[in-house]
Amino acid sequence: MPWYGYALIAAVSIAAVGLLQKRNLQQEHSTEYVTVFSSIKLLLFLLLFGRVVDWHVTSNQFILLVIDGILASIAFYLTAKAMRRLELSTVLPVLSLEPGLVAVLAAMFLGEIIRGGHLLGLGLLVVGAYVLEFERQHAHPATISPAQTLINPLRRLIARPGGGYAFGALFFFSASSVLDRYLLQHVPTTTYLAYIFTTMTIFFLLRFFLIREQLVVFRRGYRPLLFTIVAIAGLHLLSNYSQAQATGLAAVGLVIALKRLSVLLDVIIGGRFFHEHHLAQKTVASLIVLIGAYFIVAT
Repeated sequence: MPWYGYALIAAVSIAAVGLLQKRNLQQEHSTEYVTVFSSIKLLLFLLLFGRVVDWHVTSNQFILLVIDGILASIAFYLTAKAMRRLELSTVLPVLSLEPGLVAVLAAMFLGEIIRGGHLLGLGLLVVGAYVLEFERQHAHPATISPAQTLINPLRRLIARPGGGYAFGALFFFSASSVLDRYLLQHVPTTTYLAYIFTTMTIFFLLRFFLIREQLVVFRRGYRPLLFTIVAIAGLHLLSNYSQAQATGLAAVGLVIALKRLSVLLDVIIGGRFFHEHHLAQKTVASLIVLIGAYFIVAT
């Protein structure tokens, strides 16, 4: 299968994950959710691919795989926290800024060159973020300076409850994606996924037991939540595997940009399903962000 086939599968799968995850997080605590989710996903992965996983890696690869897993764990946890506090149609466009940050980090750590098209794309990503939180009601326009008019939307987006979580997740996802690009050039896809999923599960289990929370999804009356988590884990596993396969065949930024088409599905469908606000504005913002991502990866 060509790389874009894998990337499209990843996009559709992660779009479904976003809708189910938002619904689940309206009823369940973030820490419990990520712990149960990561454990179920690891179990599903071992059942499907355990026999073909080659666990033999070099010491340097092992360290990088563990670091990558920790970065992915933090990013996923922050995403769950953001989704509990912000509308789905706000969180996902923020995460769609990832190709721009990946391009910057790849230039810093992998020596990749930022060209004119990259700069245009980065500019569009900033515009998209600006449109996402543009002032919808100008109560006192005469008292606001032009500089404040430009800065305030982004400042409000970061300052909103959950905004810091969303931008934190963006940073850790981007850092993890840069490591993904390096690792998938040196280790098989199943080996990479095995170490990432195992690290995430251990990370969340340790955190869960350290804060001494109680599991409720296994109690009577909460079983539908458990079944939903199993479905989310299966879809997320499919998305991870497809993205890893695509990343092994094409540039990571290109794969991420195509995968992020899922954002439009979630903003439009999820926004209506959850009765979220200002969907037309958020759809425009998402489109601008995706066009910016295209310029970054197509250059």
